[in-house]
Amino acid sequence: MNPLNILIEPKDTWVKVATSIKKCLIEHEVSTIPNHYKYTYVDTGTASPTSTIIGIRLKEQLDFNHSTYVDLYIMAVGGEGVIQAQL
Repeated sequence: MNPLNILIEPKDTWVKVATSIKKCLIEHEVSTIPNHYKYTYVDTGTASPTSTIIGIRLKEQLDFNHSTYVDLYIMAVGGEGVIQAQL
């Protein structure tokens, strides 16, 4: 599976990077812009998240596995960024 580069913009906003998935691999380079990334997910078909205070800080790599189908969201905190996703 080839990785996809996904632009996460605008900053400080949830961006849907995958829909109806159970697993994926997300990677990013550590930089100062953005300050960091966060991720969250909702059940597929559920409204997108709106709160910027939720989410889990994304380390350099996320090997995401879930038991049911979900929509995955990423936020670039403090500046726009790019992630690589293998869906």
